[in-house]
Amino acid sequence: MINSQRVYVFLAGLDSHLDGVRGRILATTPLPNVQSVYATVYAEANRQEAMLGNESTEGSIFAVKKYPKKGV
Repeated sequence: MINSQRVYVFLAGLDSHLDGVRGRILATTPLPNVQSVYATVYAEANRQEAMLGNESTEGSIFAVKKYPKKGV
C-alpha cells in the first residue's frame, strides 16, 4: 500500500470527534506521511481528552460534595 492509501485508511477509521483534524490533514498538500498524520491525530486526541477530562472532573467534585459517602 502506498503512503497516501495508508493515510486515507487511517483517517477513515477515526471517530467523528476528530473530524476537524481529519479535514485539516486532508487539506494539506502534499499529503503528509502516515507517521506525521498519526502524530497530529494523537496530539489532537490528547488535547481533546485533557479538555473534556477537566469538565468531567469538576462534575465529579460537585457530586462528591453534594452526596458524601456514609461513614466517612
